[in-house]
Amino acid sequence: MPTHICFNLQGNFWGKNSHKVFFSENSDLEIDLYIVNDDPLIEGTSEVRIILFSKNRKIMDNITKKIIIPAFDKPAKLIHKYKYPLKGLKGEIVFLKTLLKFKNKLIDKNQKEFYIQNNN
Repeated sequence: MPTHICFNLQGNFWGKNSHKVFFSENSDLEIDLYIVNDDPLIEGTSEVRIILFSKNRKIMDNITKKIIIPAFDKPAKLIHKYKYPLKGLKGEIVFLKTLLKFKNKLIDKNQKEFYIQNNN
């Protein structure tokens, strides 16, 4: 999709490849969220929803915020510094999902899963 949310992982994580990412149970899930726009027809106010949920679909966090989509010829823009404590979640798989709406139309959805373990 030409306009989308990108995840930039921060903090105490490791992984064997980009599809299996582990966070330490004693750390925070830290992710910088960026908006990237390559569509010349999209620019202006939009809404992003950020949802953190567990494997059994229990919602752990739910944020909705207004953002400004930059013009297509501008660089990616940091829209949110997401942080959630992982203490007590050892063995869980959690999912971070973003939904981006522009003029009440869903234009992007993105989801990443994270495995919570000790770092031994």
